Amino acid sequence: MPNVPQNVSQNLQAKFGGLYHFAKDVTQSNLSEERTPEKLIRLTNKLERLAEREIAGIHEQIAKMGEQGKAIMPVCRAGCWHCCTHMVLASVPEILNLADQIRQTWTEEEISALRQRITAHKAITKPAREGTAPYPPRPVCPLLKEGSCSVWMHRPFVCRGWNSIDVGPCIRKREHPEEDVHEEGLGSQMAVTDFIRQGMTEGLEAKGASSELCDLAFGLEIALDNPDGAERYLAGEDLFAPAQQGVENWA
Repeated sequence: MPNVPQNVSQNLQAKFGGLYHFAKDVTQSNLSEERTPEKLIRLTNKLERLAEREIAGIHEQIAKMGEQGKAIMPVCRAGCWHCCTHMVLASVPEILNLADQIRQTWTEEEISALRQRITAHKAITKPAREGTAPYPPRPVCPLLKEGSCSVWMHRPFVCRGWNSIDVGPCIRKREHPEEDVHEEGLGSQMAVTDFIRQGMTEGLEAKGASSELCDLAFGLEIALDNPDGAERYLAGEDLFAPAQQGVENWA
C-alpha cells in the first residue's frame, strides 16, 4: 500500500488502510470545489468523528476480549494527564478547528487565561524550537484544565490516537524527560489516527494546501490572533510559519 504510514504492521495496514484512502479522497474532494473556512472546518470535524468511531470500535473489541482474559486494556482514565506534557504537533486544519470551537464556546475570561498559559508554554519550549535544549521539555499542555483536556472532542489526531497500556512509563517520562523512556500504547488505535492524518496530509498537498505540522500551542495562538486565519491559509498565505519552525527538533 503506497504512501501510507510505514511504522505500522502489514496486518494493521490491511485492517485500517482504507481510512487513509478515505481521508485523502474526501480532503481532495472538499478542496477541489470552492474553498471556504466552513468547508475546511466540516472536513476536519468529519475526519475526527471517523477516528472516534473507529477507536470506539477498537475499545469495544478489547473490552469483549478482556472479559475472556485475552487482552491488554488501556489504563488511561479521567484525571490521568501524564501524556498531556508532551510537545504536540498538529496540522493547520486541526488548529483552525480548535480555535473555531474555542471562540464559539469559551468565555473571554477563559480565552484570556488560555493565552497566558500559551505564553508560558512558548517560553518553556523556546529552547527546543531553537535546537538548544538537550532534550524535549515536558510542559503541561495549555489546553489542560483541572487535570482534563478542555477540548476533548476536538483534540488533535496525535492525542486522539494515544491510550497507554502501562501508566508507569508515562509517569517516568514526565518526571524524567532526560531519560530514554519508551511509553507503550495501543497499536491499532495509533494506526487509525496515523492513517487518517496521513490521508488528510496527502489530500492537502495534492490540492496545494500546506500540510506542515505546527507546535500546537504556538499555532493556536496564531489562529486565535487571526479570526481570518482559515481564509488566509486557504489562500496560500504562510501565516503559520512561525509555529512550524524548529518542530523537527522535538523528535
